[in-house]
Amino acid sequence: MNRDSSQRCILSFPQQRKLSKKAAEEIGLIDFDNGDYEMIGHFFGKYDDLQSYIPSIDNINELNLLAYKLKGFTEEQSDDFMALLTDSGYVTVKDLINKAYYLESGFYEIWRGVTDLDELGHRFVQEEAPDLPEEIFENIDYEDVGYAVEANDHGEFTPSGYIRNYNEVFDEVYDGTNLHELLAEEQQGQKISDTQGDWLNEQNALLKTTIDGLTATAVEKACVLGADAMGDINALRKTVADLICFWSLDERHLEEFDQAVQTVMGDTVQQNGMQMN
Repeated sequence: MNRDSSQRCILSFPQQRKLSKKAAEEIGLIDFDNGDYEMIGHFFGKYDDLQSYIPSIDNINELNLLAYKLKGFTEEQSDDFMALLTDSGYVTVKDLINKAYYLESGFYEIWRGVTDLDELGHRFVQEEAPDLPEEIFENIDYEDVGYAVEANDHGEFTPSGYIRNYNEVFDEVYDGTNLHELLAEEQQGQKISDTQGDWLNEQNALLKTTIDGLTATAVEKACVLGADAMGDINALRKTVADLICFWSLDERHLEEFDQAVQTVMGDTVQQNGMQMN
């Protein structure tokens, strides 16, 4: 959070609600939850085009909820979300939040690269009847099939592809009254995700340290015992390989082990049978 002499603050989202309130209190906002402020700009990182869809914002907590949903998206989901906004016209932040929830829940099905009725017909037949005899495929009017599919499944063509269920009406996840409940759920989910990420980082660091130690032990044995160390070195190498396999680690760790031993022992490695991949 940054503040200037005009009593403005810059917030990065998503963030914990208590931090937003603390920032607001620092610049004298009394009724933060009910819009005692003016939002003069917003930035969504890789969602640059989102600026043109978001109207003026009078509830910063809605913006925070939207940011939580977008942060959790994969690159593919991010592209799909922007595709949902094609030709949407005027939308509210509430609309955007619900679209994000619908997309995450799989309510929309997006067929990338399908941009006209003929391509839609081909894709539908491939999905629904891939085992038809070749002579039937050759006599299908795919444009007619595409027309029927579009009429039946509330679809929409966009520059990114065809979106099934685009115009279907779903029950709202965010109805305007459950904002803080949804925010609490997203923040709790983020905490769990962050905790898991921290644990994985610590685990990977520990495993890397262990492999480095095994490599150093193999090199030391090679320096001290020479060819007589090959049995021990192969055993250490097997341990490194087992760790890599079990924990799905980068196989370059094993290459680094081999290179370190070879640097010390040279041709002795090949002559005495270290188990190289």
